[in-house]
Amino acid sequence: MSTLPCMSNKPSISIVIPAYNEERTIVSCIEDAQKGAQQINREVQILVADNNSTDSTARLASEAGADVLPVEDQGYGSACFAGLSASDGDILIMGDGDGTYDFSAIKPFVEKIEEGYDLVIGNRFKGTIEQGAMPVLHRYLGTPILTLVCRILFGTRIGDINGGMRAIRKDAFSKLNLQTLGMEFASEMVIKAAIQDLKIGEVPCDLQQDKREGDPHLRTWRDGWRHLRLMLLLAPHGTFLLPGLVLMLLGILGIALQLLNDLELVTTLSIGMRHTASAMLLIVLGWNIRQMGLVAQNILQTTEDVHDHHLEHSLMLAAAMIGLSVCIFGYLLISYFTPFALLPLNTAARFDVAMIAATFFIIGFQKIFLSFFVSILHIRLRS
Repeated sequence: MSTLPCMSNKPSISIVIPAYNEERTIVSCIEDAQKGAQQINREVQILVADNNSTDSTARLASEAGADVLPVEDQGYGSACFAGLSASDGDILIMGDGDGTYDFSAIKPFVEKIEEGYDLVIGNRFKGTIEQGAMPVLHRYLGTPILTLVCRILFGTRIGDINGGMRAIRKDAFSKLNLQTLGMEFASEMVIKAAIQDLKIGEVPCDLQQDKREGDPHLRTWRDGWRHLRLMLLLAPHGTFLLPGLVLMLLGILGIALQLLNDLELVTTLSIGMRHTASAMLLIVLGWNIRQMGLVAQNILQTTEDVHDHHLEHSLMLAAAMIGLSVCIFGYLLISYFTPFALLPLNTAARFDVAMIAATFFIIGFQKIFLSFFVSILHIRLRS
């Protein structure tokens, strides 16, 4: 693979174009990239990541002056990752090879990177969207919803998570450890950049109609779900920890209200013992969901980011929960057979307190086994 020399002391640039059967558009994309290089007065490496094209894409790209990288693993993410990894530039610019993006307009992306940003996304909603270039469902539902979910779960501030034209520093790209093979690669890049606190910016980007023949590579529902699924998998705080906490708080509130009602401190509620059992189940369910979230966080951590896990501390906490439940059961037993009672309880209130003790007992034992499981996981992560 040849690398074109840089005309200045500024960072070198590579333009990566993932391509699959783009013989109608690949030459114009390369010519636009060459124009973009002239506008910023630099020579750049233009690399076409050919993803098993069955037409003349690879030959035409080579004849047009681009380096061609054959990529055997099928998928948009595979082509992008291979192309970005093989590029020689310090600044990497990527965009689709179907003619939807104007590679002559790379200057704003380069300038934004040189301002200090690690990743720059082309925001199509701030640019011009040619009529028919973006399906109505994508424009007004799919992309806005996915962008909003990403903003909520990962704190991003960009307005178009699916913008296909973007720039990234080579050293930042190397840190992301990108894994996905399909269209969700675009979301993964933004999500992992946000997780690693990289500086993410955006510039307006025009979107033109796909100039290829045949069906589009993007499948609305399949790829939309894959984007959303990836976000949920990479955000255990939103997928597990927060829902688990909400369920636990609802259960605690339910038991508290039931206990106040049975002690006749609150008389306006019409609730019975079955509500206490339901509240207990909510607490246990919420606890289990949160524990799965903690395990998920450990799995998602890289070897370098694994935090120390103190098995003994977790076991002490579990023992405290079990000990508390035993004390509560003991108090109920003593108060039932003797007149001694710091807090007299009627039958209904006894049931409420017993359910509270049972809850501590259950989650205490769960905590013991989970602690050993997480410790085993940490040994594996550090190996």
